[in-house]
Amino acid sequence: MVNRVDRVNSEIQKIISEVISEDIKDPEIDGKLISVVGVRTSTDLAYSKIFISILDTEDNKHKIFKKLKNAESFIQKCVADKLDLRKSPAITLVLDDSLERGDKIIEIIKGWKK
Repeated sequence: MVNRVDRVNSEIQKIISEVISEDIKDPEIDGKLISVVGVRTSTDLAYSKIFISILDTEDNKHKIFKKLKNAESFIQKCVADKLDLRKSPAITLVLDDSLERGDKIIEIIKGWKK
C-alpha cells in the first residue's frame, strides 16, 4: 500500500507543478519561482497535503500563495482529470517555509560559533 501512495504522491506532485507553471494564467504568478516540494497523501487516498515553496519577498510570497489558494478548486479539478484514479484525493495547499527555517537555524549555529 505504501508503494501505491508514493506513486500517487509523485504523480500529484508532477501534475500540480505542470498546472501551476502552465495552466494558471495570473500575472502575479507567471514567471515566479514556485515549487511543489512535497505531497503527503493519506493511506486511503482521500486527502493530500501539497507543500508549496515560493522564492520571493515575504509580502509577495503570501500574496502569491493566496492566489494559489484561490485557485485550489481549479487545481483540484486538474488533478482529478489527469490522475488515473476512481476518486481523486481532496487537496490542501500548504506554504512550506522549511528553507527559511533552515536559514534561521544556520544563522543561530553561526552565532554560537563566534
